[in-house]
Amino acid sequence: MRKGQKRKQYGQEFHARVRQLRAEGKTRAEIAMEMDVDLQVIYKMYTRQNKLDREAGLGIIRSQHNSGRKRSRELTETETLKARIKQLEMENEVLKKLDEEQRRCKK
Repeated sequence: MRKGQKRKQYGQEFHARVRQLRAEGKTRAEIAMEMDVDLQVIYKMYTRQNKLDREAGLGIIRSQHNSGRKRSRELTETETLKARIKQLEMENEVLKKLDEEQRRCKK
């Protein structure tokens, strides 16, 4: 993308159609070909939506993208809690490093 060039925005109808095709069992590559967009657009759309879902506390979905087969499932409660613990531990580490940095700057 060139400097000063605006990104193409996809509307609600586009997103709804992509979700519909995905629900019908089509792969992301098939959806990209049918919608006449780059495959990266579809991947970014799902990445962004998965992040929003996780932040909203919805179930984390795990899927295998390489096989082309639809194989996703919701995590068990234990897996969800372990993922949350790992996320909190990483956040804690970041905060510790930030605290150390602030203390060094005060000296």
